[in-house]
Amino acid sequence: MPTRYDIDPHICDKLMTLLGLIHSEKDLFNHIASFTSDRHLRDSILMLAQSTNQFSNELFAHMQTLGINPKVQNTSIEPAVIESLCATGEQSGLEGGKSLLCLCCEREKKLVMVYRDILNEPYLPKESRTMLRQQLNGITYSFVQVKLLRMEYV
Repeated sequence: MPTRYDIDPHICDKLMTLLGLIHSEKDLFNHIASFTSDRHLRDSILMLAQSTNQFSNELFAHMQTLGINPKVQNTSIEPAVIESLCATGEQSGLEGGKSLLCLCCEREKKLVMVYRDILNEPYLPKESRTMLRQQLNGITYSFVQVKLLRMEYV
């Protein structure tokens, strides 16, 4: 009886990419939240960061159960990068809160694209597929809440 799953190395690479992306997005959302004084906006973005942190930890543990030794790289995001992204939004006529929300929505597209790419793998184990689908639904729900707040800024 094998003690670990035989996972295709291609799927392992995709899972590692997803783990790194989720981890960096969590840091990005935490930094984005620090750039706003609007309590509702900050709370919504921090909730998004908390969700992505939970999904990152869950994926990390799941990968360990599959026999994959996940390595999360320290992906610190410079506040200057976020300031420049916010400035770009403000230069295009967006107010600060709306530019932060647009930045969050752009990050959602990237996350959803990576999740769907992995979910389209035919040899992904059933347990992994179920967990990733639940995570994708959770992330989508968190972003819907942020988008509802975005409508307030229109």
